[in-house]
Amino acid sequence: MTYKKAVSLFLVINLILIGGGIFVRIALQNYVCDVDRATWITKAKMIDQLDDTYHGDIILGTSKALALNPQYLNQKYGIDIINLSAGGANPPTIYFFLKRLLNNNVKPHKIYIEISPENLKNDTDINNALGERYLRFLANYNEAVELDEYYPVSLQKYKRMHTFPYPDYFCKKWSTLLLGSYKRFSTGFSDSKIYNALESNGGFYIFGKETIDFSSIDISTDEKHIKDFEKNYDMNDVPYISVSEIYLDKIITLLEENHIDYSFFFSPFPKSRDPQKIFGRSESFYQKISPNRIDKQLLFLDDEYFVDQAHLNYKGSILYNEYFSHRFYE
Repeated sequence: MTYKKAVSLFLVINLILIGGGIFVRIALQNYVCDVDRATWITKAKMIDQLDDTYHGDIILGTSKALALNPQYLNQKYGIDIINLSAGGANPPTIYFFLKRLLNNNVKPHKIYIEISPENLKNDTDINNALGERYLRFLANYNEAVELDEYYPVSLQKYKRMHTFPYPDYFCKKWSTLLLGSYKRFSTGFSDSKIYNALESNGGFYIFGKETIDFSSIDISTDEKHIKDFEKNYDMNDVPYISVSEIYLDKIITLLEENHIDYSFFFSPFPKSRDPQKIFGRSESFYQKISPNRIDKQLLFLDDEYFVDQAHLNYKGSILYNEYFSHRFYE
């Protein structure tokens, strides 16, 4: 074999190996179950399915608000509502969801907006939920351009995520892909199953729970009345993030220009959390919301009602639904 042939063969073999590796990585990236991807894409599909014939209520919020169960609220209280919350949602993403709803001529009776204090900083970072979830899974080019006006590098990030072969095109490490592939093969837990479960449940999902079967709805209440857990809190000192504040203004303007009734609210917190640490010591974010448009009463629950320090378990979700109906529908 001549030197040229040997070099050519070497290059061909390497190209085949590199190409094969890239193909396998892309295939595995689409194969493994990704709860965040499944949740965001499903919520976008649910928005696309709504039109001017829908006149019920809508919930927009973070992963904490996923515990609000439209089926539960409908079966027990006759409330017509759909939950469009998603893990890592923040003011910019809620604004873009709201714009999509209005572009579909959706005319809801009322929109309830949950913006978690913790999501105002980390999840509004372009390298966190705002970029790695919304820009990666849902955003279109025009949304990326608009966001870039207030958050430079957004458009560049968007292009790199959606253009092969930039490194940002790949969102998972090899170790994560291999473990995720084994998990899906052994459990059958997939994006498509999450899509179906979320759509059939009206957007309800217990975050961090390794199941999608919520077909059995327990409409019994806990032995402790929710009022035992309620606590008023003066929100004069809350997190202030410029991008969040800009998009809060845009959300409120969009709602009022379209004459849509709305209320901001908070998901429950663990009793072990210090309110001052939850809300921080910055100023002005929630103060921009009219007092009659925000429910400043907070619900603090025992740790037994949580999966972790942020998300409710099924038992906690029952209390949350009772609390939500008590605050807004009684």
